[in-house]
Amino acid sequence: MKRILIKEKIISNKIGFLKFLISTILFLIFITTSTASAFTDADIIEEWASYAMVSSFIKNWGAAKIIDRSDGGNSYCIDQTDPYPFSYAWVPAHDENNPTQWVRLVYNTPVYPTKVKIIERYKAYDGERNVSKVYFITVSGKKILAWEGDDTQKITWKSQCGGIMELTQDDFTQEARNLTEPVDELLIEFQTHEGSWAGIDAVKL
Repeated sequence: MKRILIKEKIISNKIGFLKFLISTILFLIFITTSTASAFTDADIIEEWASYAMVSSFIKNWGAAKIIDRSDGGNSYCIDQTDPYPFSYAWVPAHDENNPTQWVRLVYNTPVYPTKVKIIERYKAYDGERNVSKVYFITVSGKKILAWEGDDTQKITWKSQCGGIMELTQDDFTQEARNLTEPVDELLIEFQTHEGSWAGIDAVKL
């Protein structure tokens, strides 16, 4: 009789544990689906860089020119009265021994990026590319290649001296699409060309 009672108690405990496990799983599913359905466009953060570091620059067109938002109409040379169409852009210097220059951008709010918008200034000569690589830098300092390619295949030019290159998650590498921690910096590699005045006006993350 004692053995039967012990067996019944063990079975009862197992049933109780299974009920608890099922309830927990159902609760987690409910929380996940509720959170997903509650996610709206209002939760998406878009921001311009607040700080920049660059590998080189020409004259006054340094790091300070690329932070904050785009300068609007002048980005696309709509204002033809502007005699200096690079006044609000970073323009890297060209070094024939090291044509790859870079800009590192810092953002105030760490995010899991879904889009990167790069506003470029002036086309490179002979249709050559400007932006060649984009890296995400996470809050712990990990550097992750997010995109590599030819920006001439991705950019929409508004005119000879201004256009937008927009990268979405479909363009990101597998690692960049599966981040385990948020990003608060971008590193962009830029290919310079002899005699070119190409540069970047602003970058939105």
